[in-house]
Amino acid sequence: MRVRTVGRMMAAAIAVWVWGASSAPAQYSSGNFKLELYNSTGTIPLNGGTFVANQLSSGAVDPAGPTASDYFLVRVYLYQLGGSPSMNTSGMAGVGARLNYANTSGSGTPVAKVPAASSANIISGQTVNQYDIITRNGTGSTTDTTSSASITTGLFDPGDVVPLPGDNGDSGRFLIGTFKLQAQGQGGAINVTVVDPFSGTNFQVGPNPPASDGTVGGPGAGPLTNIDNFLTDYSTPPAFDHFTLTVVPEPTTLALCGFAGLGLVLRRRKKA
Repeated sequence: MRVRTVGRMMAAAIAVWVWGASSAPAQYSSGNFKLELYNSTGTIPLNGGTFVANQLSSGAVDPAGPTASDYFLVRVYLYQLGGSPSMNTSGMAGVGARLNYANTSGSGTPVAKVPAASSANIISGQTVNQYDIITRNGTGSTTDTTSSASITTGLFDPGDVVPLPGDNGDSGRFLIGTFKLQAQGQGGAINVTVVDPFSGTNFQVGPNPPASDGTVGGPGAGPLTNIDNFLTDYSTPPAFDHFTLTVVPEPTTLALCGFAGLGLVLRRRKKA
């Protein structure tokens, strides 16, 4: 397994890689691909829903009550809604996704966030044929995950095996990665949206036609195709998966608020 973390510049470079003989051009149009949000097992779509941060990956409510360590796991998939070739046979030579999150009140530090731009909090979706370019970021190309986190992945050379949806038992959808959103201890709610992480540089359908040995540049391989412009992000109107995550304050926070309120009442009574 080859896993290397490099800068965005190398990730962008995969956008222009082309190997192999000429073949029929890919047939895609606007809206043929969509980034979609699911729960930790990929069985429940999150789009348009409202969820609680202390619903752990099993869906069970934490019996001890919410704390700063409570988390919510979010899977991001790339879905193919139309066009050819199918990612089921050509695979994906490069993918990426960004989660943006902000308080529903429109102000303040988000009540839940991805703790850090690390492999423990942003997990690549591929475990069989892994990408050898994996870049994790916060806002833009920084490591600041206060309001945003992303992953971009790609293949480095023509001998790399192209990851397929079937590597994870899927068809028509490709697991990009799993993000861990962690409650920060205070109550409130955030809106979470998935978007293209860096416009124009991330999404590469594998060789068309595929190489006979399954690699990017092996026998019979056609060229790669950049599909960023065919995401629903750039449709008219654009379409983005999103959901609301509610965080209940920690019990200690609630208790402190209660004591503060009681003190205020007693103070007022004393003055009266």
